[in-house]
This record gives sequence, structure tokens and C-alpha cells, in this order.
Amino acid sequence: MTAASAVTTTPMQITCPDGLTLTLDLYRPAGGAAPLTLLCHGFKGFRLWGMFPHLAQRLAEGGRAVALIDLSHNGTSGGEDFDRLDLFATQTVSRHTDDLLLVLETLWADRAALGLDLDQGAAAVGHSLGGGVALLAAAQEPRLSRVAT
Repeated sequence: MTAASAVTTTPMQITCPDGLTLTLDLYRPAGGAAPLTLLCHGFKGFRLWGMFPHLAQRLAEGGRAVALIDLSHNGTSGGEDFDRLDLFATQTVSRHTDDLLLVLETLWADRAALGLDLDQGAAAVGHSLGGGVALLAAAQEPRLSRVAT
């Protein structure tokens, strides 16, 4: 890896209005401020599953900051085990959408300290159900200006 493609990963937690916690990893390229992409998993998904860490790494190496997110009702408590089936049983698309918007709002508020360039808004990439969540969030939030599903 060259210095130009060096990436840092920062684990973060965001408290939801009901006291639950969202876990995310913020991947950032070395150097100046970077545009933001929110990466949203699908049904029965989580941030550490399959392609997600690799995709976040590659996007960050390409110059984007990437928030790799565990939605609050995904059934995990931040790891790879489905150990919160009580939350998984009560997940809704609306809750996932609210979670994604909360992540955007939190990162937006702290954009300077996090090294985020949000002059052109943020992007969302959603896999499976996460694609629908990304579309619904973008329909509600003009700062979420690009979506890939």
C-alpha cells in the first residue's frame, strides 16, 4: 500500500433516541478531507459480513470516507454473532431509515473534526434491503444526494 492509499479506521458508536446503540467503522483516506459514503447492510446483515469491510477499504483507498454501519435492530451487538434476536424481531424499514439518517446527522455535525468534505452532500450505498433504506433516507434528506443500490 502506498502512502497515497493509506486508510485509517475509527470505530464509533452513536446513541439512538431510545438509548440503543449504532456501531460503525469510519474508514478515511490519508490526507485532506474526503467525501462521505454511508454503507448500509441488508436484511440479516451486519457491517463485518462478507464484502462490506473490503468494499469500505477499497472506497477509502480511492479517496472516499466510508461509514460502515450496523443498524440498531440488525440482531447483533456489534460483532458477528446474532445475539440480539429480541431487536431483530422488532426491526422495521422505518427504524432502519431513521438509523441511517441519524448516522448522517451525527457525522455531518462533526464533519470538520472527522475530516469529511460534505460540500456536495453525502452518498449512500445499500445492499439488498439496505438499498431500499438508502432510497427512503435520500427521499427525506436532501444532504444525501447520491444513492447506489
